[in-house]
Parts: sequence; C-alpha cells; structure tokens
Amino acid sequence: MAERRPKIEHRRGYAFPFEKDKTYYLARGKELHISPKKSRELCRALQGMRLSEANDYLHEVEALRQPVPMKRFSNVAHKRGMAGARFPVGAAKQFLRILQNAEENASFVKAGGKVDPDDLRIVSIAVSKGAPIKGMMQRAMGNSGPWNEETVNLQVILQEVEG
Repeated sequence: MAERRPKIEHRRGYAFPFEKDKTYYLARGKELHISPKKSRELCRALQGMRLSEANDYLHEVEALRQPVPMKRFSNVAHKRGMAGARFPVGAAKQFLRILQNAEENASFVKAGGKVDPDDLRIVSIAVSKGAPIKGMMQRAMGNSGPWNEETVNLQVILQEVEG
C-alpha cells in the first residue's frame, strides 16, 4: 500500500510548502538595505540551525569572530580555516532583528507564553531581491548616471522541535 503524502497548504508569497497539521512561526523583512549576495550566503549558513545557535552565530559574525563562507559568490579573500569568506556585519544585524521578531511571534502564538529558543528550528529562510531605491550620481559636463541602492526581502519560518 502506498504511503500517504502529508496535506500541503500553499500560502501566497512564501517559498515553503506548509503541512496542514503542523504549526509554523513566520517573520518577514521587506526592502531591507543590505546586499542580496551577502544575505543569500548568510541564509545558506543559517538554514536548519536552531534559533539559539543562529543568534550566537550572528553575534559572532557581528563581532568579526566568525566569517561566513561565500560559496556562490566565491571571488573573495580566504579566511583562516576556510576558503573565500566575509564578515557581513550589516546583514547580520538585520537578520538578528528578523529572527528576534520570529521568536516574539512564536511566544505570542503559543498559549503558554514564552518559547525556549533551543526548541525552535529554522526550517526555511529565504531571500529575494526587493525594489531598488532610485538614485542619481552626478557626472562631468552636466550628465548623470543611475546610482541605485539594492534592497532585500527576507522571510524566516520557524518550527518547534522536540529535544
């Protein structure tokens, strides 16, 4: 007899298949002023971590003690113990803000109140390009050229795990 698939619910705007009988805690950041390349690599590093581990990791990145490996955009300087890596401090600060928001959402939804960060796991963390902020750079002889600022949309989905 074939095994039954879990019922999947597709929510508009999320890059994750939600199962109907499980509880998820969501948080989003829209049009954050950080680099899409650095945020994509940071997402790869955080995927699957427990929330407490992710917070510690981001604090270490912020303090310039833990480099983030650059795998896709790898034309960067090597750091001790790994190939190409960087310290995306600005992105780490924004990610900490969104993860804190997700934790607060979980404690609000949970009937008992506070949730232990060790019991929450990042099941999905996705990043996409946001709308550019238009700007102009003045050039010589009365000309100008575009000088746009990139933005990022970030979504975090947490799930409670046992032990």
